Amino acid sequence: MNVSRFMFKIDWNPSAKNKFTVTYRYNLADRTAAATSGNTAIAFGNSIFFYQLIPIVEGLITNDIASSQIDIYDVATNTWTIATLSEARAGITAITTGNKLIFAGGHKKVGPIDDPYDPSKKVDIYDASANSWSTGELPQPGYWGSAAALNNKVVFNFYNTPSSVNIYDVATNGWSTVPLSESRYNPLVRAAGNKILIAGGRGAGGAASYSNRVDI
Repeated sequence: MNVSRFMFKIDWNPSAKNKFTVTYRYNLADRTAAATSGNTAIAFGNSIFFYQLIPIVEGLITNDIASSQIDIYDVATNTWTIATLSEARAGITAITTGNKLIFAGGHKKVGPIDDPYDPSKKVDIYDASANSWSTGELPQPGYWGSAAALNNKVVFNFYNTPSSVNIYDVATNGWSTVPLSESRYNPLVRAAGNKILIAGGRGAGGAASYSNRVDI
């Protein structure tokens, strides 16, 4: 098979009510086979928060559209509830810090022919202590991110903003942008001890150009 783009989808239907889908997209135009799911699942407290794309059938083709729905499973009570994000989008980056769960960025267009992806600046934050949701915005729109939290700071790097990171200050509820020492795609953002590292990634020279740069 020799194609410039393809996408496959795996459906898991444990019951008629609870259905989950994982998608994978390859785009030869930017030589990217991102190990990024259009769907997100993250554990927080006694609950698991699921985000999934909405499959639609067009003739013989099944495509997906972005969703604003979050399905929440409470392990303690074995019950499901639903929350609604401020904007329908895919490629969301989800991370927990303290008593907060953050859904940041994403892209509003989905599908093998949706280029550009129309990145989003939206941020949805669930506060477990208050059992409430709030919204905010990234300094710049981003999707397919990597993130790490340390103390009162959360650092995000997004695929479409390879030259910088967005930093969320939990205490002030404010955002800032910091440039990286080298522009690169898909670095890993990880916390260790009292430091957050932005390590490696793919350089601007194409799929065979990799970076050994680490920003701390």
